[in-house]
Amino acid sequence: MQKPEAPYVIVSVVMPETDDPATSGHIVNHHCAPTVSHESLERIGESEWTLRAAYRARGYAMLMELYAAERNEEGAKAYAKYVADGQAGRRVRPFPKDKLPREVLRRQACGETDERQALEDARRTPPATGKVTRAAAAS
Repeated sequence: MQKPEAPYVIVSVVMPETDDPATSGHIVNHHCAPTVSHESLERIGESEWTLRAAYRARGYAMLMELYAAERNEEGAKAYAKYVADGQAGRRVRPFPKDKLPREVLRRQACGETDERQALEDARRTPPATGKVTRAAAAS
């Protein structure tokens, strides 16, 4: 059993597809620990978490499961390094959109069904990974 003072784990959850570009496909990084719980997540092991069925039914997804479904091990490793660097206090740039799972890009494009167009849109817009840019804050 983990002790309450054990380090936290980042669990990345992808929000469902909506008509709102500010939330559709947004990645939320939950800080999880033995003494920290989130309404959308349940603990299934020492340091493993999964989405509750009610949230899966509403369209939420685990980011690492989307990487696994696409067999994108390189992208999953890059995201894990991005999270680890952030946890270690290193300065990190926004995660590159071209390394996100295609499903996340599709959701962030608010349901765009043309994958090529979704990738093109992703290259032109800042990533939606929880960071607020100055341009977004000013508007």
